[in-house]
Amino acid sequence: MIIGKGKRVENSSYSNVSGLNHRLAKKYFLQTYAYTNLDLPLYFNFSNLLKNVNSVISRKKGFDVLKYRPHIHKDVNHCIFFSKGRKYAIRPQEIINPVIYISLVNLITQEENWQKVQSRFEELKNEQIECCSIPVIKETNDKKLKAAQIFTWWKHFEQQSIQLSNQYSVVAHTDITNFYGSIDADTIAWALYGKEKAIENKDNEELFGNRLSRLLKSMRYGQTTGIPQGSVLSDFIAEILLAYIDFELFKALERDNIKNFKILRYRDDYRIFANDEKVCDKIINTLLSKLTEFNLMLNLKKTQITQDVILSSVKPEKIRLWELMKEYPNLQKEILVMYKFSKEYPNSGALQTWLTDLYKRVIDGEGLRENENIETILTLIVKLMLENQNTAPHCCAIISLIWQDLSKKEKKEWINRIRKEIGNKPSKGILEVWLQRLSITVDKSIKFDNPLCNCLQNKKVKLWNLDWLEDENVKQTVLNSSIIDHKLIAKLMPIIEEKEFSTFYYEK
Repeated sequence: MIIGKGKRVENSSYSNVSGLNHRLAKKYFLQTYAYTNLDLPLYFNFSNLLKNVNSVISRKKGFDVLKYRPHIHKDVNHCIFFSKGRKYAIRPQEIINPVIYISLVNLITQEENWQKVQSRFEELKNEQIECCSIPVIKETNDKKLKAAQIFTWWKHFEQQSIQLSNQYSVVAHTDITNFYGSIDADTIAWALYGKEKAIENKDNEELFGNRLSRLLKSMRYGQTTGIPQGSVLSDFIAEILLAYIDFELFKALERDNIKNFKILRYRDDYRIFANDEKVCDKIINTLLSKLTEFNLMLNLKKTQITQDVILSSVKPEKIRLWELMKEYPNLQKEILVMYKFSKEYPNSGALQTWLTDLYKRVIDGEGLRENENIETILTLIVKLMLENQNTAPHCCAIISLIWQDLSKKEKKEWINRIRKEIGNKPSKGILEVWLQRLSITVDKSIKFDNPLCNCLQNKKVKLWNLDWLEDENVKQTVLNSSIIDHKLIAKLMPIIEEKEFSTFYYEK
């Protein structure tokens, strides 16, 4: 698979985490790349924190995080909001409280419980509804893990969709509205044991499924609805529920004698293949009915049925990107076209791909032409970044290239200008984190409001509410475990390197 200019991602197959034994699964979930999938600068590393918290908890026989009643406290997790590209439309991503995270990992990867999860996945499998999104294994860093997951999506979801055009003439697309935010934690136990058995045993506090549900609720201020989004562990837990929904859907369709179809599911996105629109319509209605049993809803605005299986198999922004990525007279014109593209496809992966390609050309001396107006180019890139926050790493990297000839004073003026434009938006967190990376080699004394930014100056910054935690030893372990690699910071260059932001970067 070619990504950008002259870069290739290895076309190997990746096994998924459900195939690991319980010890290796625990090791996997204790890595930074499994703990948070936020695109943070490389000097953020949570592995030491997780290792220390796991070590101190393991030495305490019978440690039970639930007895401290975290559910009656707010802000147990650290939340960062992202703009979705529309005014007032934001979504939260959470860095789970490390004490609760370790408790979740220990519970799920306990040998008996892990075997239950593995056997349950096998029991719920069926040939006609294929899951393409179980988290994959790639023992490297978070960037390579994301690349592996994206390659899995490309191979098993997009490419297989195209191949299915040989067998089916109609495809329906749909997804679940606000899936992670709508999950009822108690339904995780349904997925593990079946609804009837889970309800019969709902008062058994020691039952694995019930403890799992209680831990999920413990970081939601006691709410039953919603699980944190932003970690591989959350994705994995969600897949247990989705596998059960798939199975219930399959049984319902089997009872209705609906056979000639194929469904590909990537997390909460469904592609339904058939040879008759009426069959697709029937499957969508059956899925809708099943989801209501779990208090979930289909996104009807995104639900569509089409006879163009091939074109609908590829995201429209990808096709448009291929049409637009060509040689432009100058950088300013290219960024203007890119900005127009972002209006139609905000925060898209295609936009990140284009920005990465632009970075490579600029650093190779092909992008910035003689007599181009740096002020105008910086203005455009900043505007693009503010309206497409997922591109903050890419845009900051490009800014670090464009402003090389500016004085330190001019760079500080630009940083302050960007900070002013960010203002007090609830979704400014990731912007400040990357603006700090940009400013580190200009002036380390520049302060930012975001707690993650403050971690660079003070290792005891309280990212998570720990007031509920009466065990002082565990609490101090959290507070004293730095999540910053200061040695790496000392080696940072003024130009943000490709390996710091590109998902598909690899060492030559």
